[in-house]
This record gives sequence, C-alpha cells and structure tokens, in this order.
Amino acid sequence: MRNPNTPFRPIHGSTIQCPATTTSARVAIPAIAQPVTQVRIAHTTGTSVVRWRSGSSTVTALTLVDTPQPPGSIEVVGINAGDTHIAVITDAGTGTLEFTFGSGT
Repeated sequence: MRNPNTPFRPIHGSTIQCPATTTSARVAIPAIAQPVTQVRIAHTTGTSVVRWRSGSSTVTALTLVDTPQPPGSIEVVGINAGDTHIAVITDAGTGTLEFTFGSGT
C-alpha cells in the first residue's frame, strides 16, 4: 500500500515572521509562495499562546477564538489557496510565529 502523505517541502525564500501582542498584527504571504495551501508554523519566541488566522489583506486575528499555537510548538497546516495575509494576536503577553510556505504534510 502506498503512503499518501508526502514530506513537507518548503518554498525557499518564503519564510516570514510575525511578532504578536494583544493587538492584532498582520503580515503578507510572500508573492513567491502564492498561491499556497500548506504552511509550517513555528512558535519561536515568547511564553504566551499566539493565535493566528489567514485571509485577505484585511484579516484580523481574534483572542480566544482563532487557532492557538502553543509556545515552542511546530506544525504544518493547510490554508486557503486565495489567502494573501496572516494575522496574529495573543490573549496576553507576547510571542513570535514563523511561517514557512510549501507543500506536503
């Protein structure tokens, strides 16, 4: 039986960082990575959970609602191919998420 999962393959030059505070901040997905449907998210600094959401140029992250990324965690998730920006926020404190775009799981 063939394994349907393929390793995550980053798009070189597509990694961005977005510092998070209790006010929503957003960053553009690099043109080199669009359209993309997979992103590797690493919580690189801080001790607070950072929440994130992908969407258009007006996307805003919401506390207690959006996808949480615990401190020190790394995961690969899917996003919509038409998304152009990612927004981040913390419920309290600060943290930084690093996003690397690519394909695979």
